[in-house]
Amino acid sequence: TFTARKNQWAFLFDYLYVAFEDTILETTPLQATPRLKGNIIEFAGAYAPASINNLGVIAGLRHQDITVSLTFSDRKPEYNDNWTDPFVGVVYDYPFTEKFDLGLRGDIGGFGIESDRAVNAQAILRYQINKTFFAKFAYSYLNVQFDDRDFVYDATLDGFQFGLGIRF
Repeated sequence: TFTARKNQWAFLFDYLYVAFEDTILETTPLQATPRLKGNIIEFAGAYAPASINNLGVIAGLRHQDITVSLTFSDRKPEYNDNWTDPFVGVVYDYPFTEKFDLGLRGDIGGFGIESDRAVNAQAILRYQINKTFFAKFAYSYLNVQFDDRDFVYDATLDGFQFGLGIRF
């Protein structure tokens, strides 16, 4: 996470690594292990009008690079695809104290440009370590519907995140 903020304007960068693996029908001849791993990178700009306390708008690009595989009977077919989508949304930041603030974010993207639709929601607790660095603890929900004929990806990625952020 990286945030550069000047008055009402901000530039944000976020990187997320995702991975999922499960084994089904374990200890049977039909045992299979599906895997998903990928990288999600966001670049965005945000604007918080002075006339509206704590509320802002966000717009940017979200790039996803996803690999799926299935290990079954000594075979491992694998497919990789990547795409970049625009997104727009709102952010709300509520400062509890000088050190803690709560952020809520929701955005929608895709619009049929690359993916059909992407919906993202986050609840973020930030702890300001010092003037420059903050710790980020979040719960994120991202639902993506992508179909390019060779690859259909209709997935929901949700879970906890943590990170270190830099503010200027």
